[in-house]
This record gives sequence, C-alpha cells and structure tokens, in this order.
Amino acid sequence: MIVELTIDCYTGAYWEEDCIKVIEFDTNSTLEFLSYSILELIKFDHDHLAIFFAGREASYRSAKIEFCEEDGFELTLDDIFPLPKGLQLFYYYDFGDNWIFQIKKSRKKPTLPIVGVSYPRVIKEIGPNPDQYGPCDDEY
Repeated sequence: MIVELTIDCYTGAYWEEDCIKVIEFDTNSTLEFLSYSILELIKFDHDHLAIFFAGREASYRSAKIEFCEEDGFELTLDDIFPLPKGLQLFYYYDFGDNWIFQIKKSRKKPTLPIVGVSYPRVIKEIGPNPDQYGPCDDEY
C-alpha cells in the first residue's frame, strides 16, 4: 500500500530554513530504504550513522523506541505504524552535525500503487535542501 509521508528537516548543524518533502511511499519498504530515500531527496552523502527513533519531541534523549541500523532497519512502515499514542517518528542522521528529520504519516487512507509509477514519489516540496556541510571556506 502507498502512504503519504511528510519529511521535515527539523534541525541540523547548517539548517537555515524549512525543507519539507511530501512523498508517497510504499509501506512494505524497509526503514533502510526510507533512510536511503531521505538522503537522496535532500542530496546528502551516505557517509554517516543514522537511527530512527520515536519520541514525544525531536530530542534523541526523549526516545521511547529506537530502530538502529544493526537490527531495526529491516522493519517496514507497516511494522512500526501506528506508533504508540503521543509518539512521533524521527530520523537522526550524522551524530556530529545532528540532522533530525520528523516523519509524519498522513491520515489519508493508504492507496494501491499506480501501475508504472516509481515510489517513493515526491508530490510536494517546500524550501531548499539544506547544505550538509555548510559553506566551504577556502581560506585557512
């Protein structure tokens, strides 16, 4: 089934303005594929550790449930949704620069995939992609 996800860049070392992607995503896809898709959408390198967590706020310290790369990235969206009441899903990437993305599942009913359409599919974008490493300074 296909669901609508809103991926909101919540914070990061070089975060300056809203970067929101609304995508259609297959609920049978793994968290590993969601991680890959998020990084591709915002044009980040795939060179840092990441974790998904569910908490009441976008602070990893508030995490009530963790989905780590070692054992939890094989779970699908069908495996983790619905989350327990009051919890939200977050993607925490690059523990040095602290990129955190909030992932909201739409209340719209899941739909069947459209034949010939590749998923994930971006259906709306707000704001520019953040700069993963900030401005480069050639002067030392």
